[in-house]
Amino acid sequence: MAPQVALLILENRNLRTGLFLKEREKISRLFPGRTRTLATIDGFIGEQVLMDGEKEQTKTKKATAQAELAARKLLWARAKME
Repeated sequence: MAPQVALLILENRNLRTGLFLKEREKISRLFPGRTRTLATIDGFIGEQVLMDGEKEQTKTKKATAQAELAARKLLWARAKME
């Protein structure tokens, strides 16, 4: 029982560290320099839109790659049948 708890604690620590690093990257991108600066609404929203655009671009690339893989598998299956 004790080794399982220790492993769960380590896994939880790793997950929390990963989340912390991801959030820190997002904050440092939205507020560069980490100084007291006036975040203009245009700059803030512009950076948010840019980040959302990058996410959508990544999703689109992934979907395209999956569609190409499915097409190749279909061609391979047809070639094997012949």
